[in-house]
Amino acid sequence: GWLIGKPDATFQLPKPVAIKAEGVMGYQTIKVETDFDEDRWVQSIEVQPTAREVTHHALVFAAPKGARLGAEAAGFFAVYVPGNNSLVYPDGYAKKLPKGATLHFQMHYTPNGKATTDQTKIGMIFAKQTPRYEVHVAGISNHQFTIPAGEANHRVEAKIPVPFDAKVLALFPHAHLRGKAAKFDLSLIHISEP
Repeated sequence: GWLIGKPDATFQLPKPVAIKAEGVMGYQTIKVETDFDEDRWVQSIEVQPTAREVTHHALVFAAPKGARLGAEAAGFFAVYVPGNNSLVYPDGYAKKLPKGATLHFQMHYTPNGKATTDQTKIGMIFAKQTPRYEVHVAGISNHQFTIPAGEANHRVEAKIPVPFDAKVLALFPHAHLRGKAAKFDLSLIHISEP
């Protein structure tokens, strides 16, 4: 079943993805078209892989009709990682799904010794009214680092400026292979007008 309740809309990968038994698989990016003739406000989202045992993560990006996936990649529309596959926003908050959007599923599979297939799906529940606040996701990442050989605790930092008032609804640390801990610090800087 669905943790978010019965979805108002569901979309699924168009065909099963073959997961090999061994080795490393590169990220798979699969497009799924939506058919809404107007923008939709999404209150709850859930991503369900059909082969959770080999799905390291699934990121879903929503690109407006005719747009290429580019700037949208800075913030995902929906996400699955083991232990977390749903997003439910408080009343008055929702994410916009542009009319006719294309959903780009970024699938990261980790073979576990047994070949299988996956056909991930996403379910959405729409807000009953236009929200007071639109939810956005911003990635804070650093891909340009090297862990020195033998280093047990190598610190990697990243930051993002937020030049406007914002309310943080959640923080979502994620690391591959060697991540051990995450810490978030907020620094307020006030710039006085001349």
